[in-house]
Amino acid sequence: MAVNEILAFADSATANVISQSAYAALTNLINNGFVTGIANSNQMNKVLKQATLIAASVAQFIANQGFDVHDSDSPATIATNLSLAAQFASGTRVLFQQAAAPTGWTRDTTPSLHDRALRLVTSSSPTTGGSQAFTAVFTNQLHNTSGTAITTAQMPPHAHNITVTDPSHIHTLQNFGAVANVPTGVSGFSSITNNPGLPPVQTNPAFTGISAVMDQQGGGQTHNHTYQLDLEYCDAIICSKN
Repeated sequence: MAVNEILAFADSATANVISQSAYAALTNLINNGFVTGIANSNQMNKVLKQATLIAASVAQFIANQGFDVHDSDSPATIATNLSLAAQFASGTRVLFQQAAAPTGWTRDTTPSLHDRALRLVTSSSPTTGGSQAFTAVFTNQLHNTSGTAITTAQMPPHAHNITVTDPSHIHTLQNFGAVANVPTGVSGFSSITNNPGLPPVQTNPAFTGISAVMDQQGGGQTHNHTYQLDLEYCDAIICSKN
């Protein structure tokens, strides 16, 4: 743990200092400082407290980054340590959305890190993976899904309506007055005699027996769907602190 010897003055809860509101009201004192005469101790303690509070806080920040702050240090030493404390530790890696590394940083040009997407993880050992470059997948590319053949179970419910008309028909026979050798009770004829001048006779109604069968269509070939991935992106670089 680094050492910090710069301490805040009159910082305890029981210190002899005026309240913040009373001090803020002393605009003449704040603007012009103490003049001739004897200064009130609680006012002087307030001034020293506020000045040393900031100094002690800055010194503690430097110490928290691993640099000692001694009462004997020169202002130049403290300033140097403050500058170092405010910087990233050497080797720290950061993403920058710019073309070149900032001053004090070195760009990582490892080939395996080029054209990659960024994945956030909670693992303590981040890794790399995948086999397709970012641009190859997302930059203005058309992609197809795998081929799929629709099965009967995957078709939506539907019906095929077919109307077939099969009217009955009859045949008319002209009676010329003499029909010989017609057996009695022949099916399909009304009574036929050999008397001339009788009206024509007709067969009984009959049907063709037509039936309809819908032809099977479709070859069962596979099909796919095309989709476009044209993802917007911005480039960034990885840099390491020198």
